[in-house]
Parts: sequence; structure tokens; C-alpha cells
Amino acid sequence: MIRIEILFLIVICCCGSGFAETPPLLQRFTETGIAINDQQTCLLPKPSLQAGQDAAARKAILEDLAGGRGWKNFSRKSVMAPVAIDVKYIKDANGERIGHQAHSAFIVHAALESLKDEELMKQVFGEPEDVEDAEDFVVEELKEEELESSGIDPVGENESYGTIQMPLLKRVIIRGVVHTERLLGDDSVIIVWEIDPRFTSDDSGRNTWALINRDDLGNKQEGEQQPYQGAGGYMVVSRLTELPGACLVESHLVLHEPPEWFRGSNVLRSKLPILMQESARSFRRKLTEK
Repeated sequence: MIRIEILFLIVICCCGSGFAETPPLLQRFTETGIAINDQQTCLLPKPSLQAGQDAAARKAILEDLAGGRGWKNFSRKSVMAPVAIDVKYIKDANGERIGHQAHSAFIVHAALESLKDEELMKQVFGEPEDVEDAEDFVVEELKEEELESSGIDPVGENESYGTIQMPLLKRVIIRGVVHTERLLGDDSVIIVWEIDPRFTSDDSGRNTWALINRDDLGNKQEGEQQPYQGAGGYMVVSRLTELPGACLVESHLVLHEPPEWFRGSNVLRSKLPILMQESARSFRRKLTEK
């Protein structure tokens, strides 16, 4: 199963120094939301830790994230330290499930400066650990001429566009154009991404999903490609003055789930917390190996 945060590899490979202010994508996500379809959006909360918060406010926020685990346990220096995870359904006006909103937060014992190192992050996020997923996972930078042909102005050093091919639970394969932005601050790094809906509504047909089936011999066969949008989120890594040499890693994910993916079963909802916990542990493990 692929790590959810591997989508952020596109930013690490393609982005430059970062925005001086809040990335426009993050502002849209927290003010108007991510478009799931033509009728519905999903609003994301702002990052838990923000500039200007006093020590008491920060302490209360961190203790709330730790929850019943307790701050001492939540912040311990271990690959197996707890991960705060919350997954909610996204439902349409009729109460039908159309997607998932997931939040995770955990502590890493690494200096923020090391997490700004592009070569290190390429190694940490660079490949899925599952061999079969690695064969199907592809990410490439989208060239400026391709953007211009789609009516998009050439990007600045703060953002990037990349094409992605991503398997999901060996049942679905998603392809599309991912728009990413990054903010590098003195005390935080924010990475924001979205499967760009402009490449769903245009004639390029770049944003798609397809079912992965197996024939009688076990060979993979793809079903018909269908248009796709409604996936995005952000990750923020914040320096912890409360715990020198450590950072809080917080992520928010929105994922549209067409009903055809898993035939109405709850398999994705049940797997998301496991995926997010494995991702946090893998992140910590790979950091300690570098």
C-alpha cells in the first residue's frame, strides 16, 4: 500500500524557495475548500500551530493533539511513538458517502533545517516500499510548454505542476496533474497540493481513474478511464520550541471516492488510519537512517 504523503515528492523535486506569505492554494482550501465535484467542496482547517500564538496557546494545542496518549508519550523519541489520526466521511446532500477527510499529526526528532534539505526529502519520500506499487508509481515534472498549451501561465519558483500515476490499495489507479505550492519560513515548512481540476474539465483528459482488475492468470488489466477530481491537502512541519530538536508534522488530506472504486464497501475508510500510521513510522525511520 502506497504512503499517502508520497504525493509531496512532486513539490520536493520541482519547487524553489517558497512563498513569502500564505500559499494561495492553502488560502483557498481554508476559506472556500477543495472542490469534490461541481456541487460540493470540502473546507480544510488552518494549521494548528501558527505565528503569533503565545506559549500557553501552543501548549494547549499540543496537549489537545496528544489527547489521552499524554504529551510525554506522544512526543517520545521513537519510531513507534503515537500518531494522532482523525478520518471523517465527506457526504453529499443526500447523505451518501463521496469521499474522506483525514488529519494526522505526529512528532519527529529532527531539526527543521534538515527537513528543508531537498536531497534528504527525495530519499525519504522517493519510492513506495511495496514493489508492485513502485512499478506503477510515476511522477514527472510538467514542462512550461505543456502548461502554456493548457492556458496556464509559466510557474514561478514557488510552485510546480507535475503528472502523477498512483495506485491505491491495488484496486484503483489514479492519473493526473498535481499543482503544488510551498512556503519556507523560519519556523515552518508548508507543502500544499491538489489534483488540478482544470485538467479534469478541459479536453486533455489528464485527470482520470481506472479500476485494476485481474484475469484468470492473475495479470493486471485496467478498466475504462473515468474523469477524476477532488483530491488535495497540505502538510506543515513546525519547529517545536517546546521540544528542542523536534518538529510537529501535521497533514490534512481530502480524497474523493467514486462509488465504483470499492463497490460501496468501507475498505478505504478502514485502511486510511493504517496507511497514515505506517507513513509516519516510515518517515521517522528513514530520517533516523540518514
